[in-house]
Amino acid sequence: MPRSARWRLIDAERILWERWPDECIVYNDLSGQTHLLNRSAAAALELLGAGAESAEALAEKLAVERAEIERLLQEFDQLGLIEPDE
Repeated sequence: MPRSARWRLIDAERILWERWPDECIVYNDLSGQTHLLNRSAAAALELLGAGAESAEALAEKLAVERAEIERLLQEFDQLGLIEPDE
């Protein structure tokens, strides 16, 4: 993943959220898939819904290791929840 890559949530209107204190479920209307996210993954996805972010910026905002964010971004990309910001 390029260091300067910025990512954003796919069409936010196609993502449905159900939140609880420690986790949430997101339904992707484009793929028909439902995903269970822990608190930190949900926070990262919400930030990407607010605007494009790099792994470095997300790691700083969420106070987690950059490697963890890069792994999370890779998973989100594979699940079709995010896309590169062109």
